[in-house]
Amino acid sequence: QLLGYGQGNLWLMGNSGNPMLTLGYSHNWDYQVSLQYLRNATSYSGLSELKIGQLQKNNAQWDHGITSFYVSGSEAMRLSKDGYLGIGTTAPGAALDVAYGGAAAALRVYNSQATDPYGFLVDNTATSTSNDNYVADFRVGGVSMFSVRNSGKVGIGTTAPTNLLTVSGAASPLRLYGTSTGKVEFDVSTSGDFTIDADDDIRLDAGGQ
Repeated sequence: QLLGYGQGNLWLMGNSGNPMLTLGYSHNWDYQVSLQYLRNATSYSGLSELKIGQLQKNNAQWDHGITSFYVSGSEAMRLSKDGYLGIGTTAPGAALDVAYGGAAAALRVYNSQATDPYGFLVDNTATSTSNDNYVADFRVGGVSMFSVRNSGKVGIGTTAPTNLLTVSGAASPLRLYGTSTGKVEFDVSTSGDFTIDADDDIRLDAGGQ
């Protein structure tokens, strides 16, 4: 039943079953997409469902594969046939692929809870503890700067950490210092400014710094 009801509202209702609005080509279920409302048996439970997409077919294969969302005539978001969601890209290569070329942050995640909020959670549920795979990898220009491997090891400047924390760099990769007067500085570089060897011996460089 299709009804117009006050203030420009258009209702599609069914006295039984679940109402469905279908857009199709040549009255063929293989070339159509639908919007369907499934009311839950328990009223006001928050469990009723809205389905969008190709819900039925006659052929062995599904025809509809891409769902795109447009803003001001340009595509802003796409759901691919593989279930990948792309924001700012028409070729998402991951479950969530965000591509942004503006001056602001491409992704913002925050918790506004006033007391003891949680932050950002990344959970790799795989059982593998391989050092070859990562839980998180932060890159600049496609080059890994910081990564957490499945083994639990953290690499800064390297994707193959050999210890719980491995820092690698061309010059002075690690520096710890205080900002107060008479600061204490711990500076490690490839020239061996400050080295503690396996025998717990401490070696300074030729300048004594």
